[in-house]
Amino acid sequence: MAARTPDQRYCEIVTTFLQRPGVTQQGRRFGSSALTIRGTMFATLSPGGAFVVKLPRQRADALAAARHGRPFEPAPAG
Repeated sequence: MAARTPDQRYCEIVTTFLQRPGVTQQGRRFGSSALTIRGTMFATLSPGGAFVVKLPRQRADALAAARHGRPFEPAPAG
C-alpha cells in the first residue's frame, strides 16, 4: 500500500472535524483551506505540506521540546 500524501492525510482530518458542531472549512489561509470554529482558524495544511494547528503555548512548547512538532514560522511576505 502506498504512503498517503500530506494532502490525503489532511483531507481525512478535515472530513472528521467537519462532523463536529461549529466546525467549518473556510477560504484559503497560508495557501490552503483552513478548519475554523466560530470564525477562528485552528488547523490548516501549509504549502510545504506541514500540518499546522493552533494550540495553547504550553502544549506547543511541550510538543516542540519532545520533538513532535515545531513552532509555525510563516514565510516572509513578498
